[in-house]
Amino acid sequence: MSRKSKRRAHSKKDRTRNDKGRLLEQIVAMLHKTEGVEVETNVFLQPKSGDLSREREIDVLLTGQVAGYPVRIAIQCKNYGTPITIGQIGEFRDLLEDVGIPPQYGIIVSVHGYQAGGIKRAKELGMKALVLEGMDETRLKAEIKDTFQFFVHLLLVVEDMQIRSEIADGHEAFGFWGGDNNITGFFTDLIVSRWRNGEIPMKLGEYPIDLKLPQGWHQVLNGKLIYPSNMTAKVRVVGYLAEMEGKVQQYRLKEADTDKIEKFHLQANFDVLNNVIKSSHDEPIFTEEELKNLKKDAIASVENRVRLPKIFVRNHLEPISKKAFDKLMAGTTDLSKEQIIQLPQLDFEEVEGLGAMQERSLLGEPVIIPTDSGDLIDVRLLINKRKFDEVIDLLPYLEKFPRPDFAQYLSIAFLFQGEALLQQSLAEDLAIKTALQAQAHTFFQKTTQVSPDPIDAYNSLGVVFGRNGLYEKAIECFKLVLSVQP
Repeated sequence: MSRKSKRRAHSKKDRTRNDKGRLLEQIVAMLHKTEGVEVETNVFLQPKSGDLSREREIDVLLTGQVAGYPVRIAIQCKNYGTPITIGQIGEFRDLLEDVGIPPQYGIIVSVHGYQAGGIKRAKELGMKALVLEGMDETRLKAEIKDTFQFFVHLLLVVEDMQIRSEIADGHEAFGFWGGDNNITGFFTDLIVSRWRNGEIPMKLGEYPIDLKLPQGWHQVLNGKLIYPSNMTAKVRVVGYLAEMEGKVQQYRLKEADTDKIEKFHLQANFDVLNNVIKSSHDEPIFTEEELKNLKKDAIASVENRVRLPKIFVRNHLEPISKKAFDKLMAGTTDLSKEQIIQLPQLDFEEVEGLGAMQERSLLGEPVIIPTDSGDLIDVRLLINKRKFDEVIDLLPYLEKFPRPDFAQYLSIAFLFQGEALLQQSLAEDLAIKTALQAQAHTFFQKTTQVSPDPIDAYNSLGVVFGRNGLYEKAIECFKLVLSVQP
C-alpha cells in the first residue's frame, strides 16, 4: 500500500471515529435535556491555572443553578468498540481537575462497558460510570427493532342482574320512574355510568358490583313509590385486539454496576392500523393470559386500552339506541306480554352489532355522578327537568369524571342559563342590561370551554344569539363554524 493510500485509509478511519463520537455526544445531550439546565456539546474550557491559552474539551457540559449557585457537570463520551480502561478514567479525572470541576461532578459514558476494576476506580473517584444501550453493531446509528402497537378494545358484558323489589315482574322491575311519571332510566343505565366513570377495572375478568339508585329514581306500585332493597350485577370485561406494526428505537443510560436506568428515550413510528381484529364479536378475549399469548411474538410493544362506550346485554348494546329499540319491538304492538316473551330472540348482528357503538341513546346518555357526600346525581334527569343551575354546580366533578357525555350536559346547562340571562336583559334598563349581558357572556364562554365539540357549541351559540335578535354576534359564531367545517 502506498503512503497516499495509507493516508486515505487513516483519514476514513478518523472520520468514522469522529462520527461515532459526535453521535454519542448528541444522544447523551438529548437524554439530559431538562428545564432549567443548559446542555452544551463540545465545550472548550480554560484550565484553572497554568497556561491559560490551553483549552480542554468537554464532550457534554450541563450547567444549572442550585440554591442560586452555578453547578457544572461534565460528561465524557466513549463510543469505542472496547471497554473503558482504568487509564481512561484516570485521564478524565485529570481533565476535570485541570478545568476546576470536581471528579464527583463527572460522568463517563461507554457503549461497550468497562474493564475489570474500571467501575471500582470510577466509584472511588466519585464519578458516575454509565453504559448507553440502543446502538447497532456499527455504533453509527440506533438499533431499530420491529414493534407493535396493540389496541385492546374493552367491552363490558352483563352476565347477571338481580333486584329485590316489591314489584314481582322481572321485566318491569328493571325500569325506573321520576316524580312526573316519566321513565328516568333502566337498571342497565346504572351499570353503563359506572363503566364510563371508570369505576370498573380495565382488566379482563369477571366483577360483582353493588348498585344503588340516584336521587329522583323510584318504582311505582299501585300509586305507591317503591325503592328496591338490593341491586347487584355480575359483569365481565372482555377484549377485542387490533394491532399496528411499526419500528422503534430506544436509548437507555444505565449504571454500569447496578443496571439501574438513569435516562430513557423511546421513539416509535407506526404504519396504518391493520384491519385485522384478533377476535370476533362472539369470540372475544376473556382472560389476561389469552391476551398475553396473542402478543407473545412481539419483540417490543405498546398497548392502549380503550373502553367501548356501550355495554352488552343479552342480544343488544346499552344504552339502547332508537334504531335497536325499534328493531327489538318490531311486530310486537298488538301482542301480549306473554306472546312477546315467547318470540324467538334476535341475534346480536340482526339487532345492531358492534358497529353501533356510537349510536345515540334513545333516552339520552346516562350520566350518574357520585358526589363527595355519597349521593348519586342523575345529570340527564336534571337536564330534562331544566335544572341547569344544579347541573352547573357539578362542574368541579368533571376533572374526576372527564366524560364527553358529562361535558356535553354541562355545556348545554351553561348555554341555557346564559340564554335566560340574555332574555332577561332585553327587558331591563341600560345599566342592568349591561351587567346581565356580561354575566351571560361568562356562561357562553363556559359553554365553549367545557364542550367536547367546541365547533358544535359555537353553532348552538349562534342559534341562541339569532333567536334573541343579536344577529351580528350570531354571524360571528357561524363564520367561525364555517371556517372550520365549511
